[in-house]
Amino acid sequence: MKKAFYLIVLIILISSCNKNSDVKRPGGNIAINMTYHSGNNINPQGIKGTELKAGFKQQESLYYTGFGDYITSVTPGAFIAKFLDMRLQNIQADDTIWNYGLALIDGNNALDSPKRLADFSNNATVNFAPEMSKYPSNENTTLNIFVFVQMFFYQEFELPVQYENVTDLKYLYYGNNVINFDGNYIGGIRSGRIMKGNDEPFMTHIFGSLNGDNGNLADKPHSYAFGGTDSSYIYQSKGHISINDPLGQGGKIVRSNAFQPITLQSVPEGETRTINGTLTFDTNNLIQIYAGADNIPYNYDDIFVYAPNFWERMSVSLIAN
Repeated sequence: MKKAFYLIVLIILISSCNKNSDVKRPGGNIAINMTYHSGNNINPQGIKGTELKAGFKQQESLYYTGFGDYITSVTPGAFIAKFLDMRLQNIQADDTIWNYGLALIDGNNALDSPKRLADFSNNATVNFAPEMSKYPSNENTTLNIFVFVQMFFYQEFELPVQYENVTDLKYLYYGNNVINFDGNYIGGIRSGRIMKGNDEPFMTHIFGSLNGDNGNLADKPHSYAFGGTDSSYIYQSKGHISINDPLGQGGKIVRSNAFQPITLQSVPEGETRTINGTLTFDTNNLIQIYAGADNIPYNYDDIFVYAPNFWERMSVSLIAN
């Protein structure tokens, strides 16, 4: 079922067109080497600015209210993302269709392609050779948007020792057969105090609680778009292509200013220009634990969530050779 959902989304993404999608693009090629890095650059101020488009309350604290007392934080030993789509684009503030772009990951990649995986914990590097038909490499260009659609974040972490004999953690994982990772369907696996699983529990309470309910996975962000803004916020899209929703996905879009436009010189036909990129996600103390409704720490109803404004821990930089 989930695989069918991703295929439908891929079809939608493939059908999204740019202004000049049918124009032949003479010129050379672009190669992109993307390194995924687990950094330690958390912004202690959280969201910058006040423009919150989805009715979300700005988090002034490094902690949540409403989940019971804060207990502690843990850092995943392994943190891996899987992407449905990833692109560099040129789209301006008033545009309703993007101008041109480079698709690093799209429907041409099989759903089980290793290029979709980003191992932040091991500083892994993935090499991309974008298809050039929608990019005018014979011209000087500027790419002002970096956008990706996340299939899941996978993490492995050790529970605090106080959970040694707590066998039932109501809100840590909700079910089985959630994601297919490395040939295994993982909803949440526990071995002693070692947990392995996807992002479902860490996002559900955050986004669901902001809507006044107990959590709904459908409320989590559909995509993350960096650049083209001077602040960071959540944008509620109706599904129309814009600088805030450059893929026209609809739903909640994470917007971040943690990307500066990259200007590329024209590439002569027959030549290849290399772009070296780094996508950083600070996972230090990423997972926070709260005492839940009974406000008693280290028992079955404790709540596990990503730290407030976890998207502010992401940044991307690109350098053209």
